[in-house]
Amino acid sequence: NYSNQFVKYYLDNSLFNSEEIKQAYKNKIILRDNQSLLFLQENLDILFPKDQIFNFDLFDSGANPISSAGGFKVVNMRNQQISENAIDSLNYGNTHEFIHVFFYGTPVKKSWFEEGLANYMEYVQQKSFSNLWCREDGWINGYYEENNFINTTSLVKYSNFSAQMENDPEYNPQTQSNHYKSAACFWKYINDSYGADAIKNIAQAWQDTRRILPPQEKWLIKDIINPALNANLSTLIKERYSYIEE
Repeated sequence: NYSNQFVKYYLDNSLFNSEEIKQAYKNKIILRDNQSLLFLQENLDILFPKDQIFNFDLFDSGANPISSAGGFKVVNMRNQQISENAIDSLNYGNTHEFIHVFFYGTPVKKSWFEEGLANYMEYVQQKSFSNLWCREDGWINGYYEENNFINTTSLVKYSNFSAQMENDPEYNPQTQSNHYKSAACFWKYINDSYGADAIKNIAQAWQDTRRILPPQEKWLIKDIINPALNANLSTLIKERYSYIEE
């Protein structure tokens, strides 16, 4: 196991075919995670709710390659060994999963808005929002060519945050990506309408719910976001996402 100040690393030896590649990967992932943590600290001004979390990189040839956060740990499941090329192309750390760790255990009914914030912060860090156009009624993927936006998807209606992913007909043909991109567009709306500091204020108010003793469950929009913005987004959320807080 290896450590930086905030993250303790456990690397599956079977992920690597040499000690040299393992050492190079260890150095790169610690560097990238430190950059992610610095980026999130600067943009959200929040820290992990405990002194240290755990990062597991595991190998299973039959697994789906996926990263997830559960409690105070991040698990990166891989179905191929780490190669030198994979290390060279490792440009970003676990920014997305760190968001889930930051807000783990907060007494907030957050639905998929947290997933959206995790996606949004990835977009900001990677400066890739030019690939996603968020409209009033949906999102479009594409790219710029000589200052002209070339769309690669038709308009995809925003997903209903209260629906289960596998049961939501709005996902065809973009299936799971609609949930994530719809949620990211919500946070982009806040940034475009209220500024980057508004997202920082929301994040801080969200984390502050840990100080409520005994824990009192709160709604994210009406109890956290609306007061932080001194505005009412509940109607917007209902119109765009058919999401209602009771």
